Amino acid sequence: MSEQVNTNGGLVLVSSPMDKKVLGITNVTRQRDIPVCPDLVIAHPRMNLYIQENLRINNIYRQYTDDAHLLPYSIDESILFNNSVFITKGTFNSYILL
Repeated sequence: MSEQVNTNGGLVLVSSPMDKKVLGITNVTRQRDIPVCPDLVIAHPRMNLYIQENLRINNIYRQYTDDAHLLPYSIDESILFNNSVFITKGTFNSYILL
């Protein structure tokens, strides 16, 4: 849930498939339009923590490949190329998407 104090609530940033199906909540639902549901968990974003964890994870990847072969695709996706680590018996010129 984003926070926007001057508009009487923010927008839902992410909703689970069950929330979408049962409650009709989507990523454009305003906070004030969320149905009352005692089991619904509303979590506020912690982007600074998310960024720190992403950097930590990519530093782990750097133990296995160099920067030329590590492609951070987005905040939660990275492509890691390193044939010497990920080649398995019978494969050649392969890569793995993490």
